Amino acid sequence: MNEFSDNFLPQLDFPEWHGGASQRVMFASIPRAGSTFICELFWRTGQLGAPLEYANFKLNPDLKTCRARDDFSAYWKDLERRRTSPNGVFSFKMFTTFFGDIHARFDGGTSCVRFDDVIYIYRENVLDQAISYSRAIQTRRWFKSSLGRGGMDRRPVYDFKQIIRSLQRIREQTAIWAIIFKHYGIRPVFVKYEDVLADPSEIVRVFDALSIPCSVRTPAPEMVSVLQQRDQITEEWRGQFLFEVCRQGRYGDLITQSTLPLN
Repeated sequence: MNEFSDNFLPQLDFPEWHGGASQRVMFASIPRAGSTFICELFWRTGQLGAPLEYANFKLNPDLKTCRARDDFSAYWKDLERRRTSPNGVFSFKMFTTFFGDIHARFDGGTSCVRFDDVIYIYRENVLDQAISYSRAIQTRRWFKSSLGRGGMDRRPVYDFKQIIRSLQRIREQTAIWAIIFKHYGIRPVFVKYEDVLADPSEIVRVFDALSIPCSVRTPAPEMVSVLQQRDQITEEWRGQFLFEVCRQGRYGDLITQSTLPLN
């Protein structure tokens, strides 16, 4: 296995779980917030399911066989059977766009995506998030695997307007999550990317918040890991962007926006 999409293969399934998961956890986030890195840490504990983007139609090959709501319902139930960890926890990662895709393709399909708890992963440094977003759009490389090719196919080019659009996308998607949480009365457990990057043991706090005992007895699966894509390009683009913002005297509200979905 050498591509991130290989993490969906049956070789990484947990032992079959029958009767439905005892606890379902949704990892909510928006692109380039570090959610893949953080979800991998949780997966490696063997205590919080295997939180992947199971509703990502562009990434997950299993979704290509779904043609109707019943297909999607059967697919989701099969996921619970295969990807529930030995302690009964099933988890998955969602972006707001995934809900839109499910709704558009399968009438009533979103009702299949059930959860008891929500973990919201966010990135405090919104400018670095927007730069990462811009790079991924250009290169079409959303994951940098630790195995195989790993690198980007094309060298990205600095684009001030595209970074602005990325900042606007972050604002829009954060607002959508805020609306969803308020409408359904959801109180997520918030996880900041920068905190976990500085100290991975920060994830223990999440287990405590969800009342899930955390042990190291479950062997970590041999998944394809992701590597941090931040490099000298990020530093250069940040400097160029801030210079242009100061020169134009505009867009300051975008780089100071909150990335927490609060109303």
